[in-house]
This record gives sequence, structure tokens and C-alpha cells, in this order.
Amino acid sequence: MVMEPRPKKLLDQLREVIRLKHYAYRTEEIYVQWVRCFILFQEKRHPREPVERLWEHLKADLKWSSFKTLTQLQTKVAQLLAKLTPEVIAFVTGYPFILSALSALNAV
Repeated sequence: MVMEPRPKKLLDQLREVIRLKHYAYRTEEIYVQWVRCFILFQEKRHPREPVERLWEHLKADLKWSSFKTLTQLQTKVAQLLAKLTPEVIAFVTGYPFILSALSALNAV
């Protein structure tokens, strides 16, 4: 049985990149500390882009749907977005500023 190696943890990847750039050890520790705080602030979610998290949430509803045209897909996505409450968007994305971006988009 061949086991694939586990991917390196995010903080280990960060340390590796910092060391490749020959930063000071103290700088490395400060950067790692900031990223650790950011991860904890995000409720231990992976620090992916918030829009990507929202798209993943929408894709769950689209998973078993099939669309014959792009217009059908766009209509369905618009319906799903219309059903999202501000609280759900803020929870899924982890960023309340997404609400401002969506409201600005609806104003156009």
C-alpha cells in the first residue's frame, strides 16, 4: 500500500518561504504569529478568499442540477443569491464587507 505524503501545514509552508527569502528569524516568528492570529480570527477556517467560500456554498445547491444554457445557470445562481440573508453571507464568507460589495452590485 502506497501512502501519499500529507501536504505541509500552512504555517510550515510560510516558514519555508520566509527562510528561502533569507528573512531574519525574528521576522519569521512575527509573521507566523500574525498569520496564526488571522487563522484564529477566521474561526480556524482556511484563509481562502471569501468569494470562493461563497461560491462553494452556492455550488452545493447546484451540485445535481443540469442546465442546457448559460442563461438557465445564471438565473439559478441569481435565485440562490436572492435567497441568501446577510447573516448567512457574513457567516459563510467570514467577512461582513462582502455584504457591502453585494449591495453595491445590486445598485448597478
